[in-house]
Order: sequence, then structure tokens, then C-alpha cells
Amino acid sequence: MSNPLVSANALQLALNDNFTQNDPSQRSENLGLLHYLFSPANLSGIQRLVAPGNGKLKNIQLVFQNRDAESTVETAIAKKCVSTNEDAEQSVTYTLDETQGVSSDCLIDITHLARATQSNPYYLAQQIQKRMDVCKRKMATLAVQALDGIKGSFASGELNVTSGVKSVKTKKTDGTLTTDLLEQTTFACMNAGYQGSPIMIGWGEAWQYFKRLNAGCCALDGVNVGDLYHQNELIMLGDRRITDVYPDTTHQGYYFTMEQGAIQPVWWNEFEGVEGINHIDESNYKQTVLVDPISGIPFDFILSNNCGKISIQTKLAIKFIGLPNNLFATGDVFNGVTFVNKFQIVNS
Repeated sequence: MSNPLVSANALQLALNDNFTQNDPSQRSENLGLLHYLFSPANLSGIQRLVAPGNGKLKNIQLVFQNRDAESTVETAIAKKCVSTNEDAEQSVTYTLDETQGVSSDCLIDITHLARATQSNPYYLAQQIQKRMDVCKRKMATLAVQALDGIKGSFASGELNVTSGVKSVKTKKTDGTLTTDLLEQTTFACMNAGYQGSPIMIGWGEAWQYFKRLNAGCCALDGVNVGDLYHQNELIMLGDRRITDVYPDTTHQGYYFTMEQGAIQPVWWNEFEGVEGINHIDESNYKQTVLVDPISGIPFDFILSNNCGKISIQTKLAIKFIGLPNNLFATGDVFNGVTFVNKFQIVNS
């Protein structure tokens, strides 16, 4: 079949080329949390388990066992041929709703293509990139909104925690810098069993605090601020949506921490799979998967040419999930820990 407009493969190549052109009108916003969640460092291959491909939806059941309490260990050793301690499994099911996620579409008159100085693939790539960009910005907001539902408890006995939120300071009462946030956040994450360097997601005062610490050089209450900052293991991830989604009119703002991999994007591509069924590339109708060259996010894409009126749509069924809050049993020092935590800066 002839394909006079543009092929699906040509659209992907044009998208990649459009990205390298660094067109100011196509400038991408810094989407801190979203870009990290789709990074190889965070994905760790789990997305192939949750979204198996070929246009198939899948429910995932996470089956796990709580760790045993130390109190179950006997210090007097005796041979037991039959144990009376039966292990029980826990489970949680994650379901992806194919009707929920992000979608953006637009209508293009084919006469615009005739007048455009760019080639057809490049002109369409610019329009597709606009759709992808707005979808990503909405996804970035959804990811930040999901944090409150995914966050878990701190370890048992953690101080200055109210309703699951730990308060810290960035300034003393006289307005001078304090190392409290850095020390308290790092310790709270280690105390909750985080493995590796905690990821900190924040904006406003939290982000500015780290900029001030980075410029620190001198002793503060006997501690060299610069040395302390460069020893810390926190990875600061700036995301302005933290202040948009979690406004704080009383104090200096909220921020979150997460362990690498503790939050995962789960998505489904309807048009990934069999040629002619899931993937279609015809003269006047196309449905395929196009990958955003900036983030690597795969979007379902539709192009339909109806009597010179070209409709394009990018969409993705997606949700953001975390670990269950019963990963550790009642009575365990880590009971309720999901390796995602919420903090509030309270300087007064």
C-alpha cells in the first residue's frame, strides 16, 4: 500500500532529530521526579514484569513473607523434629486501569503541511513532541501526587514525627544555618533501613538549603559545614511540583525521600505487539508506539487522515506504585516502612 504522507518509522526518526535541534519553542521543562523514575537507575527491569508487552494487560500480585521477630529466636538449642511455627505469606495486587493515564490530541489541516517549510515528518514530529511534552508534565504532577499515598512510616522510635511526617530545621532561631536537616534526614533514612543513598525530592527552602550547604566552608558549632555536606549521602532531586501539590502556608515546606526503586511507574502500551493488529502503518491511519527521545517514555500514538484533516493523539495508561505498608509485621521496628518518607521544614 502506498504511504504518501509519512511512515511510522520516519516519525520516530524525525522525533529524534527534532530533539537534537534544540528548538527553543520545544524546550522541555525539568521534570525532576518523573525523569528519575524512568531512569535506568530506578527502573531496574521491573517494568517488563508489570507490562509484558504485545498489547497485553496484566495484574501483578506481589507475594512476600514478613521477616521473623528476634523474639522468636531461642537461645537454648534443642533438636526439633516438628516445628510449630508455620510461615504465612502476604500478598498485594497491583492493577493497571487502561482508561486512566494521560492523553493529548490535536487537529491539523493538511494545507498546513503544504505551506510548512519543514518536511512532513519533521513538521509532524514537532506537533507530536508538543503532545508528548504536555503529557509528561501531567505525568510529573501525577507522580508527585502519588507520593503521599505511597509514603510509609519511619522506623519505630523516630523522633519529631507527627501523623507520619518528620519535622526538621534548616535555620536556627536567629536565622543562621543549621545542619539539622542534613543530619536528621540522613539518619532517619538509615534508621528506616534504606539501602544505598537516599533520594530527596524537594523544592523551595529544601533546594535552597542544599545550595547554601554546598557553599559552606567553615566551622559551625564545631562542625565544618562544607566537609559535612560533601560527606552526606543524600541525592537532591529538585522538583517544583512538590510546592505546587503540597503547599505549606504555616512553615517552610515539605519534601520526600525514597530509596532507589521504591517507586515504580507501571504502564501499558496498547499498540505494542502484532503488525496489523496492535501496530498499523497505512496511508491514512497509523497506530504505533513512539518513544520520547528526552525521557525514553513510550507513548501510544494515533494518526488519522480524514479528508485532509489530520488528527494525532499521544496517550499512555500509567500509574505509580510503591511497596505495601505491611511488608514488615506488626511489632517489627520497620512496621509500616515503605522506603518513602515525608518531611516538613519547621524553622519556628
